[in-house]
Amino acid sequence: MSIHVKKAIQELDRALQVEKCTIEIYICGGAALTLLGLTSRETGDVDMIAKVIEPALERAIKRVAKKLGYVDGWLNNKVHPIIERLPYNWQKTSTKVYEGKSLTVFSLGRQNLINLKLHACVERRTSDYMDLVALAPTLPELKKARQYCLQQKTINKSKGESKDTYLIWVNGFINMLKKELEL
Repeated sequence: MSIHVKKAIQELDRALQVEKCTIEIYICGGAALTLLGLTSRETGDVDMIAKVIEPALERAIKRVAKKLGYVDGWLNNKVHPIIERLPYNWQKTSTKVYEGKSLTVFSLGRQNLINLKLHACVERRTSDYMDLVALAPTLPELKKARQYCLQQKTINKSKGESKDTYLIWVNGFINMLKKELEL
């Protein structure tokens, strides 16, 4: 099922008004790229960066799911482990992508999105590559993302992984991006 991100966020703002609370959330992934205006694709969910979801927000999420016919977890915090992999000031570099009456939504900052998308490409080899193309990183941003990826990987030798193989994948995706973006 696809989530129409802008409509869902607007409905969430209305649902939070019913809850009589104001909330700030931080998102990443495809939903963030949509709200940043970098892609127009729909996504399967909205990834929120939070260790816990407040009860009022949880109720509002369910209300939106029911109204729009989405699954209850259309907005979720499954990506919360990335908090430990983000720099200490990650919230300060975030970008406001929506401000309503009861809801303010921030996207991860540009470099953090690039870092996470490159890491996802290397780890999962998924559609994250097209998100990287949409972000159109510069050479300095790719250099930082490369460093980030190399710091994240724990090599599992029992699976036949090696530092050299991982480095090849990281450099391979960067070289593809350089070619595609004519850097």
